[in-house]
Amino acid sequence: MQSSSSSWKSILIAALAVLAIQPTFSLAGEPPGLAKALEAQKRHTEVLMNLPGVVGTAVSWTNTGQPLVKIYTERIGIGGLPKDLDGVPVALEVTGRIQALGAPPCKGPNANDPECQNSGGGGGVDPTSKFQTPVPIGVSAGNMESIQQVLSLVNCTTGTLGARVKDSNGNLYALSNNHVFALSNTATPHSQIVQPGPADADPVCSQDLSHYNPIGTLEPFESINFSQGSTNTIDAAMAKVDSNTVGNATPSDGYGIPQNALMTCNSDCSNLSNLAVQKYGRTTGLTKGTITGINVTISVDYNAGTTIFTDQIEISAIGKGAFIKSGDSGSLLVTDPTAQPVGLIFAGDRRGKMGFANRIDLVLNRYHVTIDGQ
Repeated sequence: MQSSSSSWKSILIAALAVLAIQPTFSLAGEPPGLAKALEAQKRHTEVLMNLPGVVGTAVSWTNTGQPLVKIYTERIGIGGLPKDLDGVPVALEVTGRIQALGAPPCKGPNANDPECQNSGGGGGVDPTSKFQTPVPIGVSAGNMESIQQVLSLVNCTTGTLGARVKDSNGNLYALSNNHVFALSNTATPHSQIVQPGPADADPVCSQDLSHYNPIGTLEPFESINFSQGSTNTIDAAMAKVDSNTVGNATPSDGYGIPQNALMTCNSDCSNLSNLAVQKYGRTTGLTKGTITGINVTISVDYNAGTTIFTDQIEISAIGKGAFIKSGDSGSLLVTDPTAQPVGLIFAGDRRGKMGFANRIDLVLNRYHVTIDGQ
């Protein structure tokens, strides 16, 4: 791969010249120019993603509703990026590297870890604590196999139990991310899923099941593909549970029970633009946001490697606070205030201001389940 910005700029200009003559189309009811923006983004994303310092693209819009193509970058000053694509404006968003949002231990000697700051919710309930069964959704949960001893140190992780779902036979499951429940493809099927997650146990990373609620066992899961040139659409896994171990509502300071009916993408996801959303997660509790990007292609860093996700949703925090932090992975994204499921949160920027979610319809369709809500 060439590395100089001038070489990449030449490649990009040549690609634009060849592809600019391709036609675009419009769909009834969408914001003016959205179809053109989607076509431009799809046409040029592969070239853009190969530019050093570019970590993703999306279709977004201005404050006045004009669609544009957004390019996510690792830092300011990335050279060779266009100001428009096929006549569609381009906006640059400096996100840094995008990371999957697993959480380190935040008790004991790691309590001062920067990634542990502001954990524990903030609405009167501590989502990292051990709850009475059936445990609520939106709280700390994880796999016992995350507990690993390296020399004299013991490490473990945790994330968020996002929702309770059910299959056509009425079997119940807890839904979260692959990297939370299946440990980025490394966990053993039928391994023990517990609440809280091992990183939130007292003592931290305890291997004694009496310090947890054993809520279920890991089901076979969709692997995240880390091979070169691969793409993914979901980071999701499930645990087999029952109504005695896992409930279907958030804690009392959350949004309550999600609806059964989804807020799914229409043909171009234009119905999601500027949609008010909320989530309840292990680290930041209940937070509010707005959908600010659709058809996202993003490079995401995991402990196991870096891979590309396509057809994702971008969410931006409302106000000065964070929308997500490490440990919120697996949170269910729902509309505000109606609590219709929209996505499954799995990644974000370091500041916590921007999150990324799998489309919930893609997750549920893959596992042939529905939200067990109201």
